[in-house]
Amino acid sequence: MFLQIVSALPYSIDSVQWPENFKLLAMNLSFVNFEFMKLMDFSSCSLSLHPLNRFVLHVSFFLLVVIVVIAAYATSVCIYAFSNKGNKMKSIRAVVVRRKGWALRMLVTALLLLYPGLGTRIFSVFRCAQIDGLPKNQLWFQQDVSLECYVPNTRHRVYWQIAIASIFLIILGTPFIITGLLFRNRKHLHDENSPKHDDINLKFGSLYVQYERNFWFFEIVVMTVKQMMTGALGTLKPGTPIQVGLAVLVMFLYLMVLLRFTPFQSDADDVLAFVSTLATLLITMIGLFLKLDQRAEPQSFDPIVMGNILVAITLFVIATTFLNMVLIKFECWSSIKSKLSPRSLSPLSSSDLSPIESKISSKQSHVVPKALKRRKPLDSTL
Repeated sequence: MFLQIVSALPYSIDSVQWPENFKLLAMNLSFVNFEFMKLMDFSSCSLSLHPLNRFVLHVSFFLLVVIVVIAAYATSVCIYAFSNKGNKMKSIRAVVVRRKGWALRMLVTALLLLYPGLGTRIFSVFRCAQIDGLPKNQLWFQQDVSLECYVPNTRHRVYWQIAIASIFLIILGTPFIITGLLFRNRKHLHDENSPKHDDINLKFGSLYVQYERNFWFFEIVVMTVKQMMTGALGTLKPGTPIQVGLAVLVMFLYLMVLLRFTPFQSDADDVLAFVSTLATLLITMIGLFLKLDQRAEPQSFDPIVMGNILVAITLFVIATTFLNMVLIKFECWSSIKSKLSPRSLSPLSSSDLSPIESKISSKQSHVVPKALKRRKPLDSTL
């Protein structure tokens, strides 16, 4: 989530004069959003497309992925059924169900990877602004100022209608469908004794298995935050400090939610989510400072220093993520937790306490603190 948001910030909030070294780092990290269209910029000028054409191609790529996965599933089922005509129908159905689960798992994984980039590309169609010296009732497309926005029977109006449909079908439709599927099968998500548990886990495990039982829906919250930071905020009050302030507000509220509910199964995931969200909040706050400082004379913030700070924050989170993976791989978190556990502390002997303190201590020993009751077991996987 962190890399997906950071790599899109210089584009979604482009009114901020982000330092050049931070923009270069963000551009190199854009692969996490599967921004394959940027590869064309480095290959040949003949492959460079108009922004509106890029939007259509990006949405078509998502539909192409869906068609390819469905076609691969149907082809594999037909080949298996044809080559195993002598087998019982029951065994063939079991294989078909299994391969259907893998096909849905591939679609869900592709969707989670493409979703932020799709939002950025779709909402870019709505990024229109006024131009000084022209009538105030005219809005012009930011990526091609020769196109006037929202005028009937114009090129932008046609693509605007496609973008509206994409918002309902992809941006809003995807979380709605995922929520419906998870809610419908919520009784089988964590119940290992349920006959549907293995099948549901294979199809939709990447959407809920990392969260606690009561937070099976939290991936929808994560998708919403990513979509707001990578796409929707680019259309809200563009070019104003309010836009950057809204980004700070979104990340602050998400950080409060993480601190209040700690929704992940693993304590290591909760810690990593807190660190990455706090880092994103700091980056957006620095962006707000840079935006407010743009018109100041002289400027209070040195772009080079601020760029180094932004790069250092980003690299720190990346290093922390890899360190967390190493600690989980070698099961170091378990030993760290056992050393920090209150049980590892040797209690005071009764001879060191006065009679009243000894009596109070004996009573408190039977009381389990609420914090320990809520403590979650450490998962060995991320």
